[in-house]
Amino acid sequence: MNSEEKFMYEKQLVSEAIKSAEGEKRLIDYMTPYVNRIAYKYLERGLDQEELKAAAFSNIHHALVVYNHSLNEGKDYPFSTYFAWWARQGITARLKDI
Repeated sequence: MNSEEKFMYEKQLVSEAIKSAEGEKRLIDYMTPYVNRIAYKYLERGLDQEELKAAAFSNIHHALVVYNHSLNEGKDYPFSTYFAWWARQGITARLKDI
């Protein structure tokens, strides 16, 4: 999948995720490999992988809303890039709490 196809596919997933719970589940399934890679970098800091993944996904709703707003403003970047930042924010916030 080239970058344009990836962008269009992620845009479609985000649109479906905003409309339905099933669409959100598909988006979460799609984002899981990205979250696993991000969470792996934070292992051995006091949380196990499942807790890190939960912390990363805790921001998915906020990321969806803000990303959808950004698309309406004409900004074109993939959701995976945008969500990676929010996932890291969720993890670092959770790590501060322990």
